Amino acid sequence: FRHNRKTPLTNISQTKDSQTQLAKLIFANTDFILFVTKTKILEKYLQSYLSLYASDHLDGKSKNGLTGSFFSEDLIIPFNSQFFGYKKQREILVKYIENKYEQFQRVDLEIGHPFFEPEYIGDLKGDEVRITASKKDDVTDLFLFVHTMLVLENENYLKIEDFSFGPKGLFDMYDRGFLFRVRLTNTRKSNDISKVKTYSKVPTFNETTRVLSFMGEDILMAKKEESDPHKLMKTLFKDTSKVWANDEILEDWGYFLSEEDVTKNKAYQAGKAVNRTIAQETKVKDFLNITTKAISINSKYLKPYKSL
Repeated sequence: FRHNRKTPLTNISQTKDSQTQLAKLIFANTDFILFVTKTKILEKYLQSYLSLYASDHLDGKSKNGLTGSFFSEDLIIPFNSQFFGYKKQREILVKYIENKYEQFQRVDLEIGHPFFEPEYIGDLKGDEVRITASKKDDVTDLFLFVHTMLVLENENYLKIEDFSFGPKGLFDMYDRGFLFRVRLTNTRKSNDISKVKTYSKVPTFNETTRVLSFMGEDILMAKKEESDPHKLMKTLFKDTSKVWANDEILEDWGYFLSEEDVTKNKAYQAGKAVNRTIAQETKVKDFLNITTKAISINSKYLKPYKSL
């Protein structure tokens, strides 16, 4: 932002459009302050996101981390540019933290990125920033420091007391990236990856309460009993690994395909409604695989995931 806000000043006079000139001047001369108003919504979303990360269920551009999709329009991500699985991420960071503990013999520590070297920025002026090209497919790019720190706190391995980004203070001449002030817990030695897996769950659906238990959330799938979403969930959970043809679903609901009042896309629309409901409570938008011919539960969500 600090870099981009200076750019418009160099070519405003060359811009003929008055609105564009005004927009550039506003952007170049305005300080923006972001204030989060709905912290509960963001916190709930973040917990769902971290659950997906810890269970290796992040998809698409998210495989490059939180900021990956902000700067790339590419739809296909090379395998070797995706990050390590969580077990590997955890192994790297825990080893690094425990080495820090052995070095200082204290549980209150300052933890920085294991692969980040502080960079001198004392020669920069004002709001200038140094832009450096990152190394593609370097092993250090496969490690997600902040993600893993947050999950370690959820696992009660440590408690994050404060954090900073960039220089540590007004007169600090070094960019230090993310730094976390943490306190290690007394139980951290028992909180290894095998212990985390003992809390693994798979989705379950209660036909009576119409509640889906998924990703640590209890989601009411239908307000009305025997509504189409309710009936669809009951059908799918009779055999969660099955790909159900839409005709089979309607027959399971008690319809005969010869009946004139049976809408062909009835099951399809119910599936869309189910996915919308789940997406409202979690980050997951593809719990069901839906086509106009068949519906099934996405197999990747039938695997155990880590409850944070």
